Amino acid sequence: REVEVFEPHALLRDLELVDTPGTNALEASHERVAKGFLADADAVLWLFSADQPGKATELAVLRSAHEAGLPIFGVLNKIDRVDEDDRTKLVAFLEQSTAGIVSELFPVSARAALRGKPGDDGGLTALRARLERLAREGAPWKRRSAVAALRRLLAAASDPPASTALAPAPVDLAAVETAVRGALADARLGFRARLE
Repeated sequence: REVEVFEPHALLRDLELVDTPGTNALEASHERVAKGFLADADAVLWLFSADQPGKATELAVLRSAHEAGLPIFGVLNKIDRVDEDDRTKLVAFLEQSTAGIVSELFPVSARAALRGKPGDDGGLTALRARLERLAREGAPWKRRSAVAALRRLLAAASDPPASTALAPAPVDLAAVETAVRGALADARLGFRARLE
């Protein structure tokens, strides 16, 4: 289901990147994995290909993520495969087709970045700077995803069990929510104290 890769990079101290299979995958399990990670994400870094940018299937998933309140950043890769004259048109097309959904779009060339020519990082400097800002600003987004996860847990806890013979006693969800909110407030205060 997943493989974890650890890299001693300063940016990754405050940011965890999850590379999922595509949402238009041939295997249904790949699509479920990708959508499952979206449910727990703080933000989305969506990789578009300059070969086929802004497909309808991509836009449907992005709309869904946007409606869930996730900030979405687009990375338009393989920009080096597009003639220089057409690059501006392609970026404008993708910005227009994702307007109101994708917050920012970063045209990049992974190939140019790997070549490492002086002065040409393939557009990664702007993307890296945005990721660094994302890591610094992450607290509100992390709160949103934590609250969403708690809501899912509470909803799952309130579903009636399949067998009532072994059913637990009814749960007072309001009391559980109050207790969880109190625990979060205590944790937040403790965290703030540790930071200070």
